[in-house]
Amino acid sequence: MSIGKRKNNKVLQTLFFRLLPVQVLIIASGSINAIADGAVAGRFIGADAVGVIGLFSSMERIFEAVGAVLIGGSAVLCGTSLGQGDHSRTRGIFSLNLAITVLAGIFLTIANSIAAGPSAALMGAGTPVLKRALMSYERGYAFGIIPMLLAQQLAAFLQMQSCFKRSYAGMAVMTGSNILFDLLFVTKLHMGLFGLALATSVSNWLYLIVLIIPFLKKDSLLSFRFSEILWSAFGEMMTTGFPGALLVFCLAIRYLIINRLLLAYAGNTGLSAMSAFNMVTILLICIPMGTGSVVRMLTSVFIGEEDAASIRGLFRIVFTRVMAVCILIGILLLLFAGDLAGIFITDRTSEVFYVTRRLFSLYSVCIPFVLICSFTSGYFQALRRKAFVNLVSVFDGLVSMVVPAAILTPFLGAEGVWISLVLGIVLTASLGPLYSVKCCGHIPSSLSECLLLPQVFPEPEKPHVALTVRNMEEVSEASREVHSFCSSHEISGMTALFSALCIEEMAGNIVRHGFRSGRSSRSIDIIARIVGKGKIFLRVRDDCIPFNPIQWAQHMSDAEPFSHIGIRMVLGMARDVEYQNLLGMNVLTMVVEDER
Repeated sequence: MSIGKRKNNKVLQTLFFRLLPVQVLIIASGSINAIADGAVAGRFIGADAVGVIGLFSSMERIFEAVGAVLIGGSAVLCGTSLGQGDHSRTRGIFSLNLAITVLAGIFLTIANSIAAGPSAALMGAGTPVLKRALMSYERGYAFGIIPMLLAQQLAAFLQMQSCFKRSYAGMAVMTGSNILFDLLFVTKLHMGLFGLALATSVSNWLYLIVLIIPFLKKDSLLSFRFSEILWSAFGEMMTTGFPGALLVFCLAIRYLIINRLLLAYAGNTGLSAMSAFNMVTILLICIPMGTGSVVRMLTSVFIGEEDAASIRGLFRIVFTRVMAVCILIGILLLLFAGDLAGIFITDRTSEVFYVTRRLFSLYSVCIPFVLICSFTSGYFQALRRKAFVNLVSVFDGLVSMVVPAAILTPFLGAEGVWISLVLGIVLTASLGPLYSVKCCGHIPSSLSECLLLPQVFPEPEKPHVALTVRNMEEVSEASREVHSFCSSHEISGMTALFSALCIEEMAGNIVRHGFRSGRSSRSIDIIARIVGKGKIFLRVRDDCIPFNPIQWAQHMSDAEPFSHIGIRMVLGMARDVEYQNLLGMNVLTMVVEDER
């Protein structure tokens, strides 16, 4: 039996697919709420109400942009700090994030309550009736801006504390309460569009209450501490997160322009079709968009750990497994485009139904390209390639679609907008590969060059061996492999033996005790890397329940002095032994070196 190599990195796959569902649900829940609002509006208020919600979508993009700049910057900075084991800096950035989020929420709430009239006109409400309807919806929505922004931040940080069930529970409460209050406020209390928006606001408050509980515990890694707010990191957080916000701001401007083009050349038919599409779009692309968030988070951690191998493994997971899912989604969208349009447009003989179905059909080819765009944005944001990500944000959010739409729509009507949407996504997907060519100065000859890893880690990658083990037999084989690796790189016999013993004892302890609970398909990732003359760096990473062997050994040394001698022996042989639970993974690092 042979042990698994890094290309078979099961722990990385486990980590990726543990984080992805939460991100997908966070993104999808907003779309589910929008679909519920649209369905209730279309059936119980009137067809024009769907268009009102569509006009407000540009304002929602502004709210999302504020949240995006905060979570984008703090996620990268916190991920890097966690990868380096700096928990104090992580708490400082987290506290800074929440402080700025509350201040931004207060400002936006006041602005949307007081200036509802001017903003309604800015969003495209050209008639008095449409303006009054949009103002009513905006004021109901304003009540939930603060909890919406805070919950957006906390949902992302929950993953760093491995509170996945809490995330699922919060989203279930938010979605269920939104649908319930939609029906109550609109069908029973007849509150119209104001009630529809108020239902969303109430559900946001309930969502926040569910999410905030773990952060109130004193032993929480991430807890708000006013005295620890790292104000000095404000500039870095904003500039790092700005590309994501820039994209959303550009999308807001794009919605304003596209809505006006549709009203001018396709009338209410085109606007209603685009409004229905906007409500469903996020649901259609929640997997590729969630992938971008996970890539940004994990890449920042791997950079902090100086782990180029895991970055390459992350790329392979995205463009094999996730890409296959995105292609399947595109096929299903093409097959069921009419059924999806029928959720909003009940008259299947109407022109608006045909136009909406046509839009969904064309968009089916875009899903795989959205994954490429999302990976590009998340990955290069983690690399701090700010100028390039800003360029991608402006091009994707505004230029790539608006320019061709302005040319085609006067001649083709709504069809010109639909074609421009597809064209813009395809063009944006090409920017990442072109950027790699530009940075390398030639067509990349390897995956590492495509990902710019020689520039991220300018020093030559140290000799290393990366292994995955799943049982005791493979633990023994991994120990022998590490010993052989050390011997082949002129490491002394004693250091090679100590390194092999460290792997055998620590990995064996995980298999014996950690593999007993939970699912049977657990695994351990092991890295042994030459980091200096006669010096070996060892990392053991597993997906079992949290267990800190350092604290455990310190606690047991007095209570049971002859218990688990193996772990104590390892702690005695190795230098710079560190443990942290990182994104739900146990990560133990050790350094073994020659005594010279």
